Amino acid sequence: YIRERIGHMEQVFAQLATIKESGWKTFFSGKPFFAFEIAVPAVGTEAVFYLAVPRRYAAAVQRAVEGVYADARVERVKDYSLFHETGGAAVLGMKAKSVYLPLRTYQSVESDPLASVLNAFGKINRENQSLALQIVCQKAPGYWNKRLAKVASHLRDGKKMDKALREAGKSKPVKLFEELRRSE
Repeated sequence: YIRERIGHMEQVFAQLATIKESGWKTFFSGKPFFAFEIAVPAVGTEAVFYLAVPRRYAAAVQRAVEGVYADARVERVKDYSLFHETGGAAVLGMKAKSVYLPLRTYQSVESDPLASVLNAFGKINRENQSLALQIVCQKAPGYWNKRLAKVASHLRDGKKMDKALREAGKSKPVKLFEELRRSE
């Protein structure tokens, strides 16, 4: 059951990945990004899920979420304040050990990974406490996705990471950088 529910979110991510910009829009406003948040704002005690997107994608994103989660209620809301006027803040950033490997794929989980996160959020029980988890996503360039697919294929074939990386070849920017260094 849990893999099926997580698989639904994979469908939402896949639909978000199809949103593309023309060259000029990308040049002036950057590539589209999306922020997924779970928050207990300073004025409440209940965890709320947010999906922040540029306004021009709001309708498409709403259709994507409601198309996958028929019982979801998607609505535009004003930005919330995570901070209490007399409170302090602590921040934690995390980075994966490898840019090629996921922390864990949903196919390998045995229990709901969101349950432990929501359990921590459930401990926020006073009006002057708040907590948020934010994940910001932006589509990688095409050459990166192609290389990643090659590395994943080699890893599935049983090759070690260093060999998989060598056999997948170097990305265009890395090759260009190496050529520029050699020409100096």
